[in-house]
Amino acid sequence: MQRLIKREQERYPDFDGSNEFLDWCRTYRTATDPAMIGTLAEHRLQIIRSASPVIEVDAALPTDVMYKQIKSAYQKLTI
Repeated sequence: MQRLIKREQERYPDFDGSNEFLDWCRTYRTATDPAMIGTLAEHRLQIIRSASPVIEVDAALPTDVMYKQIKSAYQKLTI
């Protein structure tokens, strides 16, 4: 959040510490109602309902590990 606040301060000279974008950012991970559009809860519901295969990649992992996960999931697809 600090990075986003700093960015908003740099972009908008009249920034007063909050705006709609930051309010949304604050609730992205904490909102639990999947009906709230643009939240992690809604995104997770979309993943569950997806007719297409979905791979969730943890960006905290080393690049080579993420690559192997993606490659493995791709190879399992039937064309």
